[in-house]
Amino acid sequence: MFLRPALRRRYNSRRLKGVSTLIKRRRRFRQTDSLEARLAQFAMNLREEADQKPPGQERNSLLKRAYNADQAIDLERQLREHQ
Repeated sequence: MFLRPALRRRYNSRRLKGVSTLIKRRRRFRQTDSLEARLAQFAMNLREEADQKPPGQERNSLLKRAYNADQAIDLERQLREHQ
């Protein structure tokens, strides 16, 4: 949502009536591991989970998500190289 600076201050400080109950403040924190490491761990966990499943749609879905995580790692590496 785009608000002018004056409205943004009032909106963020929850001074607008009726809006304060609708606002959820985003909890922000710094990641300790790189995106690549987190994606690699995610893919590994999915593959381990898929190994425990019998052949079928659920297993294929898990393997597809692991493949997509690997593709995201490759894409992130390529983007990092071109900066």
